[in-house]
Amino acid sequence: HPGLIEDTEWARDWASDVLGDGDYNCRGALDVLDEMVTGATSVTGRQTPSVYAVAYDQGLCSLQLYDLISSLIVQGSTLTFSAMDIRGEGMHEADKTQLQERLVTNNDTFVRECSKPIPNGNEHWASWSNANHRGHTIKRLCPTDQHATALQWREQGGRGLVEVKMDCGDYHVDFTANPNGADNEKIDCEDTGKLNGFSGIRGREQSKRGIINTLMFCYGSGSHKVSNGNYNGNWNSASLCNDNSVVTGLEVREQGGYGIINFRA
Repeated sequence: HPGLIEDTEWARDWASDVLGDGDYNCRGALDVLDEMVTGATSVTGRQTPSVYAVAYDQGLCSLQLYDLISSLIVQGSTLTFSAMDIRGEGMHEADKTQLQERLVTNNDTFVRECSKPIPNGNEHWASWSNANHRGHTIKRLCPTDQHATALQWREQGGRGLVEVKMDCGDYHVDFTANPNGADNEKIDCEDTGKLNGFSGIRGREQSKRGIINTLMFCYGSGSHKVSNGNYNGNWNSASLCNDNSVVTGLEVREQGGYGIINFRA
């Protein structure tokens, strides 16, 4: 700012405040943010939890919280860099590296603390969506210690759903290998702030079509997402995981001439 630069004495006082123990003290504020993100040891030796761990316990994890902390880190760093420049110190490569490390730590801690604990490998199947047990079954599971992070159903006109694709992080699986029709939107639950997938799925069934639509429940948020806009037929009962569990695999039942007629999580 021109006025700031012209008033050299004021600018230097401001820079000292930002970099030292003054009213602004951005360096000190960034240190406090570090402790908020990672947790810290108190003067009594007790370990205080991360702000994200507290938010998870209170059901307050959200991308808005993550964005706020990220913004504070960037803004505090920007003010610090400006103050260093005014004092003639310049910004060093180490300063840029520290900013990047803070942002990475914030992201890693958010994902770790605001996510469902890693699946323990115990396999429990929920109920089938309906009583139609024609055709044959296809079962796919995520790798051990992973869970379903995204689902994408494939819809064919005159048939209903004919395929589902499941992401388990970077691991990807198909079920029926049916190429007909077109993919519905890929569904994940990242906008809920939990970043931990699905607690259950509900199918919509139409006579002489099979499963034509699905409703997917996001774990821990109470929100749900629908695969497409086909509301013919009726909703089946939901195939729900046990409490504190997430979907780690699916079993679908495929019938020739129809597509997917049943499934369970």
